[in-house]
Amino acid sequence: MKVGDLVINKAYQNNALVDIVPARLVLQVTAKVNNTLSEKSGPYLVLSNNPNTWVPARSFFVVSPA
Repeated sequence: MKVGDLVINKAYQNNALVDIVPARLVLQVTAKVNNTLSEKSGPYLVLSNNPNTWVPARSFFVVSPA
């Protein structure tokens, strides 16, 4: 993922409502913290709907690349 991508939470991936769920714009992306699969590994995203919170990138999928 990169800045400018439109993403949707993976919770809606198999849902018929994915067409009406608003996509979020990626404002910032961190680099990987480390190469492990631990809970604290990155990368993380900052999304347009909540610019003060970092969210794990693995929880989202790209619906429209930048």
